[in-house]
Amino acid sequence: MPSPRRNEIPPFQRRYVWERDGQWEPLWNDVENLAQSILDDDDGKPHFMGAVVLQQYANPTGTLPRRIVVDGQ
Repeated sequence: MPSPRRNEIPPFQRRYVWERDGQWEPLWNDVENLAQSILDDDDGKPHFMGAVVLQQYANPTGTLPRRIVVDGQ
């Protein structure tokens, strides 16, 4: 099991808000379609979902590791 961590979205990233119809629904449909195609025939083709750029900060002993989300695709 992975260790717990804290991922923070900085203020400059918060202005962009996804909406259900415009962004979430198409993304989820793509994920479901990909998962179903893998379950149906498992052709072994890889699928790249995108990258997330994180900036890791030093954390005091006993606190959760802290990462700032810089960018994501």
